[in-house]
Order: sequence, then structure tokens, then C-alpha cells
Amino acid sequence: MQDGVYIEYLMEQRIMRRTNIMDELHKIYAGKYERWIRQYLISKQILEAPLFIFCNTLYKLPDTFRICNNSFFIGDYQLYKYLYDWNYEEHQDILVELCLKQYIESCYLNDKLDEAYWLCLTCDGLENYKSGDYFEDKAIYYYGERTGIQEEFTLVHEASHYEYRFIDKEKETKDIREIYRLVPRVRKMSEKLAREKNNDSDKRLFEECYCDAESIKFILDNYIPNENIKIQDIFFLLFRTLLYIYILMYIHSMTLEKDETPRKYYDYQLWELTYRMANMYTVIYEWLLANMPEQVNVLKKIYSDYIETFKNKMKKVREVIEKLKDIMQQNDDNMRKLSKRSENEKKQLIKEYLKLC
Repeated sequence: MQDGVYIEYLMEQRIMRRTNIMDELHKIYAGKYERWIRQYLISKQILEAPLFIFCNTLYKLPDTFRICNNSFFIGDYQLYKYLYDWNYEEHQDILVELCLKQYIESCYLNDKLDEAYWLCLTCDGLENYKSGDYFEDKAIYYYGERTGIQEEFTLVHEASHYEYRFIDKEKETKDIREIYRLVPRVRKMSEKLAREKNNDSDKRLFEECYCDAESIKFILDNYIPNENIKIQDIFFLLFRTLLYIYILMYIHSMTLEKDETPRKYYDYQLWELTYRMANMYTVIYEWLLANMPEQVNVLKKIYSDYIETFKNKMKKVREVIEKLKDIMQQNDDNMRKLSKRSENEKKQLIKEYLKLC
């Protein structure tokens, strides 16, 4: 009973979206759970896997948690859709629409009701980009396969958090803790931010790096060559997953700040991301040396290209969000007038706009 009450509360906090294929999605994600999460945990001699909860929410990110003696794992279909759209953005320039969509969703998640309401009234046809070849079988298959790799990375990463509680943390993260000495860019940023870090932040970062590494090794160890996704495609997709998750978290955090977020916060977030990317590169590099040494130079080129992609993409995302916040500030009087409308009226419009339950 206690489990059910808490899970119901958790789903309310994540905010459910509507879908007319829920039963079909349940079956699909039950299969993903067996192929990815259970198989990963079995490979680590963990036979008692957490109970699986499938959902379709604005929160998007997977999660593991414990209630009394029961552990649970959450998989969210909206993460797949989010990653799919950002992959599609590489083909069709819809960055502004994706940033705006995520900003509205994050406003609602963070109880910024007036901001979400005004944006819903102002931004008509937010998902108009879902036209043309977006629903063509060829596009769905192409972007679907690539998004599947990225979703596998995020779900196995989360399963690694569950496994992490059972390991010798000092021993398993020893090499991870030394990455800042090996990669010049990370070392430079580490020295700059050393005084601003704390042990708790470091422990959390090292855990994230461990989970990244475990997920990557699981994907590469189980990779089956095919003509649609070559091994070098996987490198780029894995790096991009981290970028897209960072964009999600960046936009989410920006809705929490009325004024400009302190630069120091984003410097640290960028340092964390750079550290994780360096860790991912090291893991893939070592795997290639042992299994496909002929691909090492390919990895170096892809990583170099990705760094440029990351810089350009984040610059555009920040420009969009900063411009949006400027526009909202300029329309502060209009938002104040709209804020006088009833909460039910606002929620009803937002729920319809975002297709919420």
C-alpha cells in the first residue's frame, strides 16, 4: 500500500502525457527492460533486479529508487521522443522549436504556471515541425535506430546507479578520479574550479562517470555489426546523448532563475560535462585498443568533431534561451495581467497545449 501511494505521488510530480498506444508501449519497454537492464545486472551477478515502472511524462529522465525493501526502476517514453527530435534536428533546423517546447514543459514542471500559460498563448503551432518526412517510414527507421542506441545508453546508465551501491567505490573509481590529470582541457578547468568544488560534488561526478563507462562497455560488448549503424556511428551517438541530456538539464535549470543564473554555476556544469566526455573517450579508446585497434584514429577524429558540434550547439541553445527570457521580461506587464486568471483556467489550457493527462 505504501509503495503504491508513493509511486502514484511520484507520477503526479513527473506529470503524465497522453498517449493512445500505452499498452503497446508497455510491451516494448518490457522487452527493453529484459534486454538491457536485466541483462546488464545479470552480467554483474545481480539477479534480483528492481521492479520496472513504465511511464510517459514531462520529466523524461529514468530513475531508480527504493521504498522499504523494494527497489524500482523508471523508464520514460518521453525521453525517447526527446532524443529522437534532437536527432531529427540534425537534418531539419528546428532548434528554436525544441528549446521553446522544453522551456514550456520545464516551466510547468517547476510550478512556473504564469510563464507556462503566457508561452502557451503566445507560441502557436509549437510542434509544426512534425510534418514532411518526420513521419515517413524511412525517417522513422533511420532516426529510430539511432535514438535506440542513445536510449539504451541512458537506461543501462541508470541501471549502473543501482549496481553502484554494491561495489567498492574507491577501487572502481580510482582511474576515473585521475582523468583530470590525463586530459589537458579537463586539467586546466579543474585547476580553475578546484576551490569551488566539494567532496559531495566529486563523489556524484565520479558515480556518473562510472555509470557512463559501464553503459558504454555494455553497448560495445553487445554490438552486432550492421549496415545501418556502424561502430563509428555509435561513438558519435554516445557523445551526442550527453549533449542532449545537458541541454535538457540546462533549460530546466534556466526556468528556475528569474534573473540570469550565476556564471559560476554554468562553469561548473560545463566542467562536469567535459570531465564526463573525457571519461567516455577514455573508455571507448581502451575498448578499441583491445578489440578494434584500427578504429582508434576514427575515434580521435569523431571526438574532435564532436567537441566543435558541442560548442556550436550549446552556443545556439543559450542564445535562444537568453533571447526568450529577454522577451518574457519585456512582456512582464502582460504576464501580470494574465496571472489574475484562475489557476484552473491556466492549467486547462496548458494541459491541452502539452497533451497532458
